[in-house]
Formats: sequence, structure tokens, C-alpha cells
Amino acid sequence: MKWSIQVGKFFGIPLKIHITFWLLLLFVALSSGKHEGLQGGIHGVIFVSLLFTCVVLHELGHSLVAQHLGITVRDIILLPIGGISQMERIPEEPMNELYISAIGPLVSLALALVFFILARLLGLNTAIPQVSLLDGNFLVGLFWINLILGIFNLLPAFPMDGGRVLRALLALHMEYLQATHIAVTIGQACAIFFFFYGLFFNFWLALIGIFIYMGAEGEEHDTILRRSLRRTPVGQAIITSFKELSPDDSLQDAMNIACHSLQMDFPVMRDGELVGILPKDRFLNAMKDSPSDTLIRSVMSTDFIMLSDTDPLAEAYARINEIKGGFVPVMHGDTLLGFINLEQIGKYHMLCGLGKK
Repeated sequence: MKWSIQVGKFFGIPLKIHITFWLLLLFVALSSGKHEGLQGGIHGVIFVSLLFTCVVLHELGHSLVAQHLGITVRDIILLPIGGISQMERIPEEPMNELYISAIGPLVSLALALVFFILARLLGLNTAIPQVSLLDGNFLVGLFWINLILGIFNLLPAFPMDGGRVLRALLALHMEYLQATHIAVTIGQACAIFFFFYGLFFNFWLALIGIFIYMGAEGEEHDTILRRSLRRTPVGQAIITSFKELSPDDSLQDAMNIACHSLQMDFPVMRDGELVGILPKDRFLNAMKDSPSDTLIRSVMSTDFIMLSDTDPLAEAYARINEIKGGFVPVMHGDTLLGFINLEQIGKYHMLCGLGKK
């Protein structure tokens, strides 16, 4: 995600903080400091920092279970509205999705129990009216917020954790797409309730309702797409009309092709062998930073992945997402047949009836 800064790694998983989170800390510091002075501002920032440490642990629970199940976790990103674990894929095996989804709320509930015990041992009043950002009573505040976070995430509002748990349980007894549709419908019903209730009582709940509704709709579309991709071989959807470059060609040669066609990604061939690729972003950066007579061999990438024409499109979709865009050459043995990118997958799905049953 753009505008995210990596601040560390936990169990090999990068932890990134979005720039808007730093703005949240600044807002809390200024808002708290306005009422309680410097001490209030410091207390507010410390409390929010501790709260988001709990959010990181919640997301780390998801991520570690996913890793244990063989799923790559790209990173964990902290946003003002919470955390996101970005995984290479969402498991379609119901029990695996159940394990991954349920562990986050369980971590939050376990943290709530720990903070409750500590607060009671110290003789603190754990009633809700005692919760405050400003009085330094962090243990009570963290108890209640983790309790609310754990319970709220268990609500069957897909694509939240509870909604994914619901889908997993449904998928044990029915087809996966049907389970997804039911979970999405329930999730959107919850989202509509949150929105209208929030309009009158809590603005943030209304905002959450909007995110849940849109997220559920997007997740259903993505699920349909992924299931469809599994039934189609890559070779059926590739771009076959393209021009290749030689390592001895120049950036000017590539620009001449790009200026008179829609092609912006280039395979680089020598004597019929694929020796490199020049993806769109690399090509544009080279045009900006290097003279037009620079040879392709100097700017092409020799570290790239390839796919077979018999691989499922789902594999192409996953691999392209793994490398964060770009294009992937598609081979039949040692012969280059064409290439595939996310734009082509989307176009093929839309125009060629990939999604039809």
C-alpha cells in the first residue's frame, strides 16, 4: 500500500505504518493536549500506541496461522481504522479459513482477559465509566477496547473475521460460492444496520458500515473471479499480438513501438530464447532516467517468473499479484507464446465470458 513506512519485522512479516496513522497520533496529541495540557497529550499518544500494539497482535495472530498453513503474508499495515494482514491468497479450504479468521478475535479476547486481571489485581475499577484517554488508566481502557474489538470482530458481518468464520462453517456443508453469497448477504444486512444506527448515534459506526458493505461486495466479486480463473488455462487468455526486443536494441526502439501501439511491456529475445523482460514501469523509469540510445540489455530485468500455457489462470493471477503487477511471459516448452498481466485477465474475464458457468 502506498504511503506506508516499514518500521520492523516480526517472524519475517514486515510491519508497515500508513502515513495517516501518524496524522492520527498528531490529532490525538493536539486534541488531548488542548484540554489537559502536555501531560494529557502524552497520555493520549501513549494510549493510542498501546491500543494499536494490541491491533498488531490481533493481526499477527491471523498472519502466524496463515504462515503455518503455507500461505505467504506480504505485510501487516496499520491504518487509523485498524490493521490489515495482506496475504498472498485467502484459503478456500473451509477449516483453514476458519482457523485464520477465528484466531484474531481470540487474541483480542485473550488480551482483554489479561488486562482485566491486571486491573483487578491493582484494585482498579473496571466499569465502563472509568475508561478515559486522559487519566492514565490504561489497563481499564485496554481491557474494554480489546473486549469490544474481539466481540465486534466475531459478528457475522462479512468480510470481517466473524463473517469469514460464518462462510467457513457454511462451506463445510455447501458449495463455496453459495456459502460466500450467504455470508455476503448477511454481512451487507449488518452493514446497512450499522450505517443507519450510526447516522443517529455514532458516526464511526456508520463509516464502518460503509466499509463493510463495499468490502463484502468486492470480496464476492473476487471470489467469483478466483473460482473462474481455476477453470481456464493461461494459454487461452494470453496476449499473442506483441513485438519483441533484442538486448542490442535501444530505448528509442522500444519507444517507437510504444508510440504506435498499445504495447508497453516487452519480452527481450536473443536467437529465439527469452533472456529478459522490460515491464512497463521499468521501461518508463528508464525513459525518464536514461538517454534514448541506452541499450535494452542495460535496463531489462533478467530476474523474472514464467508460466506454462497449461497453468490455470488462477496461478497467473496469484503470481502477478505476488510481484505487485507487471506482466508474466507464458511459455510452451521453450517457446514464448505470449504474456499475461492483470489488465488482460480482467479484460478476458469481462469480454470472453470467463465468469460464465
